[in-house]
Amino acid sequence: SFKMRLVHRDEGCVVCLATGIQELYEYPDDSDRYEGAHIIDFAYHVVWDARGYSAVVSDPFTDPANAENPFASPSTRTKKDFRRINSLENGMLLCLQHHKDYDYFRFSIHADTHKIFSFHPKTVELQGIEVKAPWESPDVLYPPPHPSFLEMHYFTSIAKAMKGDAGNYELDD
Repeated sequence: SFKMRLVHRDEGCVVCLATGIQELYEYPDDSDRYEGAHIIDFAYHVVWDARGYSAVVSDPFTDPANAENPFASPSTRTKKDFRRINSLENGMLLCLQHHKDYDYFRFSIHADTHKIFSFHPKTVELQGIEVKAPWESPDVLYPPPHPSFLEMHYFTSIAKAMKGDAGNYELDD
């Protein structure tokens, strides 16, 4: 449900579409080439709770008050997502490579400008590209990513890039 709602809203990998290197998502051919990426991952649920992010989510499909509605997300109907972390406001449709790079904080999307900032040599070609897909036509039923969530990912990416990694890593050519 999370992924399919992202497919409807984003229509393809938001980064690929912004760079012009990918066509629109076509089900079922592309179903294994795209993933629903969480802006704030489940691993950061403690931060999600501490910042009260559940209260800023407006996605009606994840509202516990709508749990009896057949159109509610499966995790809302089963009451497994009380945090509302599966909201579209906390997600983007990404191809497999961009999802991996996003989760590893190799790039992030600025909350105000929607421009990509690269924090790793493997994503430097994305630097400065403006992502438009989820923000072009805001819809109550398919809300765009929330600026607070994008901001948290952005500042976490900066912190991780500044910290560096003392472990072994692959050198890029």
